Amino acid sequence: MPENHGKNIRLELLVFNALVYGKNEGGSVNREELAQIIDKHFNHHLHEDPPVNLFTDSISFYGGSYLILPGISDSGVYILSNLLRSIFQTQNSLPDRFKVFVRHASSLLLTISNEILKGVGLSRYMHVDVKTNEIVLPDNNQKEILSESLFITNEALSAWANDLNIDERIINFFTLDDIKLDSDCDHDLIPIIALPFIRFKEGFYIVSPANIHVCLCHFIIDQAQKNKCLNELLSIYCDLLWHDLNIHLSLLDHTPLPGFIATNNSKCRRNAYKFDTDKIALIYLRYDDGEGYNSIHPYASVGRNLQHDGVEEDTNEMVAKINTEYPNSQILVIYLFAAIGREYGVSFPRLKTEKIVAFPIGDFDLIMRTREYEPLMIWNYVCAKEEFTRKTRLPPLIDEIDIYALYKDHDDSFYLNDEKRPNYLVIQPGWAAKFIAEVIRKEDIHSIIYKRNENAPVSHPCVRTPIAKTIYAPLSEIGRRLVYAVEGYKQPIWIEFKGDIHEIDSSKRKSYIEFLDALAYWIWQMTEWLKPHLELLDNNPIILEFDFTNRSLFEEVEYNFTRETDLDGKFEVKTSGNKIELGIPPAVLPYLYGANNDGERAMVRAVLRGIDEMLKQGAGINVLNSEIESIINNAVPQGIKKKVFLINTENDIRVDPRNIPKVRYVVNYNINQILDNLVPNLRRTGVIDEKLIDIEERCKRQFVVRLVGEILLPELMALIANYNAEYLIEHLTRQNESLIQKRRARLLETPTKIACYVTVEEQISNINESFHDIDKVALCVRCLLEHIVACPGKTEQVPSQSVIDQMIALMEQIISWGMIGDQITYELFDVKINILPSGRIGTDKTLDREVFDPFRMAHAKEEVTDAIDEFAAKFIEKEYDTSKDIPDSIDQAFEEEFGISLTKVLQFSHVLVHLGFLNDPGFMRMSETGLLTEAKKIIPDLTDGEFTRIVNYYSLVSRSEITEIPNDYKPFDIMPWRYDRRLALLRKPIMKYYNSTLDQTTYFWGPRQVYVSAMQILYLIYSGKLRVKEGGRLAAIIGKKLNEKGHSFVNEVFDYISKSVQNIIIDKEVFINSQGQLYSADDLGDIDVLVIVPEKKSIILIECKKAEVAKSMKQIIEEVDKLVGRESRKGWIQKHQRRHLWVERNMKRIGEKYNININGFKVVSIVMTSEDLAAKYIKKDVLPFRLVSFYEFKEGLLNSFHLPV
Repeated sequence: MPENHGKNIRLELLVFNALVYGKNEGGSVNREELAQIIDKHFNHHLHEDPPVNLFTDSISFYGGSYLILPGISDSGVYILSNLLRSIFQTQNSLPDRFKVFVRHASSLLLTISNEILKGVGLSRYMHVDVKTNEIVLPDNNQKEILSESLFITNEALSAWANDLNIDERIINFFTLDDIKLDSDCDHDLIPIIALPFIRFKEGFYIVSPANIHVCLCHFIIDQAQKNKCLNELLSIYCDLLWHDLNIHLSLLDHTPLPGFIATNNSKCRRNAYKFDTDKIALIYLRYDDGEGYNSIHPYASVGRNLQHDGVEEDTNEMVAKINTEYPNSQILVIYLFAAIGREYGVSFPRLKTEKIVAFPIGDFDLIMRTREYEPLMIWNYVCAKEEFTRKTRLPPLIDEIDIYALYKDHDDSFYLNDEKRPNYLVIQPGWAAKFIAEVIRKEDIHSIIYKRNENAPVSHPCVRTPIAKTIYAPLSEIGRRLVYAVEGYKQPIWIEFKGDIHEIDSSKRKSYIEFLDALAYWIWQMTEWLKPHLELLDNNPIILEFDFTNRSLFEEVEYNFTRETDLDGKFEVKTSGNKIELGIPPAVLPYLYGANNDGERAMVRAVLRGIDEMLKQGAGINVLNSEIESIINNAVPQGIKKKVFLINTENDIRVDPRNIPKVRYVVNYNINQILDNLVPNLRRTGVIDEKLIDIEERCKRQFVVRLVGEILLPELMALIANYNAEYLIEHLTRQNESLIQKRRARLLETPTKIACYVTVEEQISNINESFHDIDKVALCVRCLLEHIVACPGKTEQVPSQSVIDQMIALMEQIISWGMIGDQITYELFDVKINILPSGRIGTDKTLDREVFDPFRMAHAKEEVTDAIDEFAAKFIEKEYDTSKDIPDSIDQAFEEEFGISLTKVLQFSHVLVHLGFLNDPGFMRMSETGLLTEAKKIIPDLTDGEFTRIVNYYSLVSRSEITEIPNDYKPFDIMPWRYDRRLALLRKPIMKYYNSTLDQTTYFWGPRQVYVSAMQILYLIYSGKLRVKEGGRLAAIIGKKLNEKGHSFVNEVFDYISKSVQNIIIDKEVFINSQGQLYSADDLGDIDVLVIVPEKKSIILIECKKAEVAKSMKQIIEEVDKLVGRESRKGWIQKHQRRHLWVERNMKRIGEKYNININGFKVVSIVMTSEDLAAKYIKKDVLPFRLVSFYEFKEGLLNSFHLPV
């Protein structure tokens, strides 16, 4: 019963006592009496901890997957699974007699377990939230069902043995027959653990189903002893685990070093691996060699202590070797150990400076199976734990995975709460249960049957893919073949690429993987409509094998968008037995490009033709042909539901994925390290004293200034000074390019994600979370580049990734505290700052919860809405030319302001983008002479003087101090937390670097960033936001653009309402002054849009404001000032309120102007912004009118006009 999960010791003792006393003295079967006995003698047990294992688990073996109850065994399922793999899935010389015995026993016991558990309705990987510590007894109905399920008749046993082709007498090895039952034996030595079956005349009763895997593991080890092959078996077992470990390490970017493989110690495996640029992991795997194993009971012996196996001396020797061959490397020693089910002792040497951690190999494997594969994940954990345990002791016998799960649960830190840090931390045993369950359930590893033509069926252990819940990849084929299995039908459907993927260059495999994903996805999508038809076939797996009829055209796609006719006829489909061969023609490519899914509909149609032929051959009927179109229209409805995403990146170079690394976000570990050290550093430097708790109001601004200026910024600049600037610039530029690409691609894919997988609301939430992380690290990376270029390090030392992570984390904190400083300076919020009992600085999080969180979600909603609305336009062919149609007036004014025309700047941007994607789309560097030469090839009329003025305008350059403010710049131009800074990578995408050693000037840039910066210039000009000198021609043009922008938005709102709402009177730009029909002695300005709704007797006054999303705290402050005013300046609300009051007092004039009787009408005002504003959430309690974005307005149009407002 799931309710009794984890109560195994008491249940086993209860069963054992029933056997002892029931056999000797007779026994009662009265439920009430049993409940009393349990309450009196079995209400708790000292050695029972909360369960770590799932309630049910699964083991793959011949014939498929088998359900088991893992009980409370320590890694029992992991041990048994790998012992069986060692025996049957490796080339070995283990005795045939031993293999036969193991196969017979495993087949029978696993089948019995599987049939019992499935018979009572259990499924694999069930997680149980145990509510009570009491043993729960079944009711009478449950008791009958459970009792029957646990009894195996002789007939059933014989039938299973016959089906499995085994000797049924193998069960005798697990039967409690003639063993004397001793009631005084220890709880972990009771015989039903090794012998869970009791023989009766009619059959067998299973008295300990949760120990089937334990007794089977015990049987394997005991038989290996008896067959004198235990040493060989355990050596193979260790080799297999070592092999699996090295696969994980390769994915973790840990590279083996030559000369460190263990060669003379059969009791362990060892090697050294380089990761990051300056770190080496020395890894040992030791295993229980089975010496002294007790053949009667799995827990009756203890593995010998391995402290004298030479590992300590070997570790010291290897550490010395690393220090000699790789000086200045940091060393992490990882001790792993492989159990065989019994207890055993392991000790580890103390090391002087090297970091050390130890895990059971099964737990370490579980951590790797999270698939995070972050190279620093274990290093950061060990560093955090080491720092934490300097002051806080941990329990001596707690499992390492419990500590690791605690660390992950607290955002990669041991910061548990704001209270005083304890001297001794009590961690509940089994803390990792949730972590373990999430990993196992996410993978859902189980066996799926595979059969090709007349070959014998084989079962492949498979892991769930991210594509869908019923799409799996065979573990043994990952990295070797392109193959998926789709479940949900009567038979599994395997989709596989026909060729050898390793014969194809890795840079050209994208299409193969994409089509594999798409075919699997569409098979999954058709389940509801296709499944009834496939019920007519037998259980044999179906194989769908695909290839391209012309591979080269799919490997390097030429964007020829001319669609050929008769696409369906160009797919090659051949069906034979249980296999369909699908040839995909290049004619499909033009159909895959664009906003619709016509190409994939044709591909699915070809697959269904093959299945129809299979039905004809296998079932003798042709039932599918007439329903093919119906199935397609249901599963693949025409539109944007598509999986193969073919896009011409020339239309938007930001989405080009070439030559960029994997995105790396701000690392929580580094943030937490900084937060832990802020207060000690503030005290060390005298900014605060030991007794300070609350920062006084008058001191808050100065506190933040000193925190940033005396702690965070100096630490960052000291790090920058220590490392090679060119390396940092290249590394961070590539990372910035990756972030630009990632963000743009996520938006581009949004409509298809919604069509294929999620609701609009789910995608909004996903985009909100994703963009929050992307935007945060992107800002940090850009600002870090600005600081490196301003004050470059002069050394040749290359920074490690952990150092770069620390730099980014420091920048993140500088920006965060800078924004807090702006809140304090401009008195937008009452910011509370204090020193917490934990030793960290505390700030009020109300602002995040009530303002920024809902604001970010609203903005994500706007971005998703735009992505859907603009999706089709993304496939319209256009040329990249940012300089087209720049008016002469703007060009001349721009040149007057900056010394170079806007056209020339944009042409030069095109040069930089072109050179980047021609040479290295991730990062470009060129000497000054080289760049000038290449630029003149593309812009023949470019003069040397223009080149100099362009690079001066467009380049970040060095300065003597990071706090130095260059001529013609303002203090906020060097503040990274401010937006629209002129000394920002967003405005100056070229980084100028002078190498004094070589006396050479080099320019660095990323092509995507140049494109973004060029678009930014145009945006700032045409939105009226470009900061320029007052009184100049460009200032006048920008002022005009600002007015045009406002008028344009009014017209957009007016047109939308006019077209969307019936039976209204609508007008725009209705002035209230001394000149017009709506007379006022004071000039009150104009009502942007006036709407009269006769049906609801409402007059709606809409104040339209073209506003942009605030990207910094200062912009939010300015936003609030515009909305509600500051000091003597009136805001939008006050100005509109005067017009609102005038209308309320002059309703008769309104009626006369629009020739309508407005008796009984009410006046409602709306302030409408083009985008959602953070100010709305800040001032929500004091606004007299509704403040809505145009997005909200369109979404809630009916509410706005047909219900009271």
